Amino acid sequence: MSRLNRRDLIASLGVGASLLASRANALCDVWRDEIAGVPTKSYQCTVSEGQVLTTTFMRLSDVMFDSAGGAPLDGPAGEYQSLVRGHRLIETPALETFSRLFETHSFAFEPSNLEVEFDMRGQGLSGREDLSGAGTEGRRWRTLGVWDETLGLFMPAFPLPAVLRRAIENRSGVAGPRFLRHATAEDFRDLDAKRQEYVRLWGANVEDRADLLSFGNLDMLADIEAGSVEGFLPLLFHAGFGQDGCSGAARGGALYVPPALYVDVAVCRNDGAEPAEIEDMFGAAETTTRLRPYDPATPPREERFGWRPVTLAPGESLLAVQRLIFGARPTTLDEETIPATRAVYGPTHLPKGVIVKGQPVAFDGRSHNAVILASYANCCSCPYLESWCPRAEEWIDHGKVLAECDAPERAGSETRHFRDARCRFRISEREHEDTTLTAARLDVTLDDGTTRVFELLDAPRRLTIGESCELAVELPPGIARRARSSALTLWGHYEKFTQARFEARSLALTT
Repeated sequence: MSRLNRRDLIASLGVGASLLASRANALCDVWRDEIAGVPTKSYQCTVSEGQVLTTTFMRLSDVMFDSAGGAPLDGPAGEYQSLVRGHRLIETPALETFSRLFETHSFAFEPSNLEVEFDMRGQGLSGREDLSGAGTEGRRWRTLGVWDETLGLFMPAFPLPAVLRRAIENRSGVAGPRFLRHATAEDFRDLDAKRQEYVRLWGANVEDRADLLSFGNLDMLADIEAGSVEGFLPLLFHAGFGQDGCSGAARGGALYVPPALYVDVAVCRNDGAEPAEIEDMFGAAETTTRLRPYDPATPPREERFGWRPVTLAPGESLLAVQRLIFGARPTTLDEETIPATRAVYGPTHLPKGVIVKGQPVAFDGRSHNAVILASYANCCSCPYLESWCPRAEEWIDHGKVLAECDAPERAGSETRHFRDARCRFRISEREHEDTTLTAARLDVTLDDGTTRVFELLDAPRRLTIGESCELAVELPPGIARRARSSALTLWGHYEKFTQARFEARSLALTT
């Protein structure tokens, strides 16, 4: 949709051509501002008779949004909570949608680590605020699901392909093939029955993993009909059988990364000396209630929202929930990668201006979602290490490596030992940082006690979030037959994102 000029906009809003000669051309500037000590970039509009309205757009995680309803936290957490505290929360269709999901599907948790990521584009400010020990100890927060985008879950719900089911039921000791496909509407039907089937096939106790599984929030995904959007939620099916330390037991099912939920909000504050009545807002609106692909190239139609009038005293502000966005990161199987996808759920109302005294006051478009604020839990830094177990025919996750090497001047090495001959490894960067691997070596111990050394890296490798690399060597037959154990040594370091990297990620999230 092309941008409406002011004459067309006034006509479309039905406010009358006589306003063309009035203060309809209110002065709106991009304004450097602060909310709870957090620098922001906002619209500041001088309306009439000294009335000034300042509007700021933010993108929050559902955890940060809901934390406004909990007990105040001390330190930085309290400051960030006040981004959504202290405002008059007005009723919008998007707020109703969020409230329904939250009342039905949210759950409490105690974060072992909590960070807030912030990025003010154009402000020269970005980074992460570690909230560990800032009043979070023992506190319970609530969420609708995974908002740490690094977490992948084996979920006991999605139906298995027939060939995997036969492999599991026969306990053949050989892993079945792996499949990569997207979730469908059928995957989310009869979830209770599918959970019981999972227990029967694996002999697993689902309740033992209840806390972890809740972060996947399958019931909420079923509620929003996540399988109805083609290509939204990738699923990786596989089954494995562990031997000789490769894996503790048979495991498998559908591995997926639950999508994170972000809540777009607008905060409007009266910075004038007199009360200001906001009769309504106008902008891009869509009344669709179902989940649908996020497509910024096809904006909703522009219209007057029809919200109830709100009178703000000097210094008072309102907060309007604009829309809910679900985002998923890429999923990879061997050489095949399914790209990240995003979807919008429920009605959306994206303000492009306010109506005061019958006059439309349009924002000038030079500022857009100036603050992106999201919470993450259990997402300390470091790259991740996986090894390929040939007996189980699956990747084994060994957690984080090079944990102490968090800067170029702190570069170092780490060695991991294996009870068999592992010859294929994968290094993944799942967090907001860059990893540099400078060298990698595999020591293979033979049955006579001697050791053979293989260099796995011929040049430095650099990884950023969402990227991985494989390090492998093919052992000569004579050595492979005599190999008894192995040890991998990695040299390198990692660095948290710079301002430029945060700005690039911010742009990717909002365009």
